[in-house]
Amino acid sequence: MKLKTGVALAILITTLSVTLGHGQVVDSSWVKIIQLTAPAIVIIETEKNLGSGFFVRADGTFVTNYHVIADAKEITVKFNTGETYRRAYVLSSDEQRDIAILRIEATEVPILPLANSNESQVGEEVLLIGAPRGLEQTVSNGIISGIRMLEAARR
Repeated sequence: MKLKTGVALAILITTLSVTLGHGQVVDSSWVKIIQLTAPAIVIIETEKNLGSGFFVRADGTFVTNYHVIADAKEITVKFNTGETYRRAYVLSSDEQRDIAILRIEATEVPILPLANSNESQVGEEVLLIGAPRGLEQTVSNGIISGIRMLEAARR
């Protein structure tokens, strides 16, 4: 599996076209993409950290960086609407890959489907949307500058 380097965990979208749940293809303007994806992005707060994540399943399952939830006793999840969940459960985490999968007790949340990272190429334009350090709906764009294999991924 290829992993993107230099890209914070947020949303990775190429500018050619975007496929959102149920195969719906939408126009690729940055503004439209941000409007469509923003509801699936959440702010994650622990006793020590602030970060962002996004829903990958409508049952409340979301993804964030491991370092955001590392050693947390309490994890609070806040939607862009202001709705807050005071308890999130860690389903799986990998410190070396800096990824964590969590779940809140919610249903029918907006999702961002995951794509196959093996199809990504150096030079593709990307859009990152997140809430680093609690700064809601922060947006940045760039290009994939390199694709590297991590030793842990090779095993």
